Amino acid sequence: MPEHEIGGVPTGRSTSSSDDVGKPAKRVMTAARKEQNRVAQKAYRQRQRELRQALRVNIQQRDKGKLPMLRPQGETCPNRCRFLDNSQINATAHGACQVAAATAADVTPSTPGALLLPSNVQSGTAPTLPCLDRRTMCLVPTTIASAVFENALSLGYDLNRLAECRGDYVSPFYQPLASPDNDPEALISTSVARVTSSSRSRTIPVHLRPTLAQVLIAHDASLDLIPLPFLRERAILMSALMPDTFNLWELKFDIYHRGGLMLWQVDRSGQGNSSACSSYQPWDMRSWEAMPWFLQKWCMVIGGKESPFWKQSTWWHRMRGVEHG
Repeated sequence: MPEHEIGGVPTGRSTSSSDDVGKPAKRVMTAARKEQNRVAQKAYRQRQRELRQALRVNIQQRDKGKLPMLRPQGETCPNRCRFLDNSQINATAHGACQVAAATAADVTPSTPGALLLPSNVQSGTAPTLPCLDRRTMCLVPTTIASAVFENALSLGYDLNRLAECRGDYVSPFYQPLASPDNDPEALISTSVARVTSSSRSRTIPVHLRPTLAQVLIAHDASLDLIPLPFLRERAILMSALMPDTFNLWELKFDIYHRGGLMLWQVDRSGQGNSSACSSYQPWDMRSWEAMPWFLQKWCMVIGGKESPFWKQSTWWHRMRGVEHG
């Protein structure tokens, strides 16, 4: 095989092209290839923009159905709800009675029945006003809110903390140092005595009295306001024993926001022109009714179709003409 010679001296290098085998051929970037790359990159960027736009639209449509998160209001918020203490309530009521008494002396109705004030206004007692629930529709969320706040007042709970909905208001019935080995009746009596010592009332309605689970297990105070002892007992136990299976937050959301429970109110005066309006008490279990979907969803805390509350709710449903699916 011939070899290269330099100045007549062989160099030992072969003139064969076998050394070039295996080397990648150098790509020549032609004008057509440059144009092809430019068009492909432009199309890729366009597809990415369309994908991002579609994702934004999907997120916006998904968020439309979400409810706004309830956050606690600051102390400086001008619309923050304030509650009056007992002294302010008494002073306000006394001032209103004085104004009503002074006004009643100077007003003469031009037509019969235009202004009807009872005779005891002059004596300083509160006038008998028409019932606002008559001839109006009582909305379920409003009924629930009124009922639980009335129960909170009867228990002496802090209304400001309940209204903030923070979820960190631990039930006053809870005793962190209590032991299951202690006498259950003694534990409940001690818990009741501690709560009643700081409330206006010295007694607690029977359906709001704490269960043993309310005394031994820490839970949110909003559960204490529902006059269904079996529901409170089972919900607290399940949330403590099966936190990954039982969603206590969803149960409270179904009760307080979705209207799963409602308070039955009815005018039992029997007098069409009378301003007297009566309803069942919010702390009485017999006043409450569960919606059909709530009974099906939360049967584990209600007790099934043979439980007294299930039968009570279905009785109310028949009274209102509600059919079960």
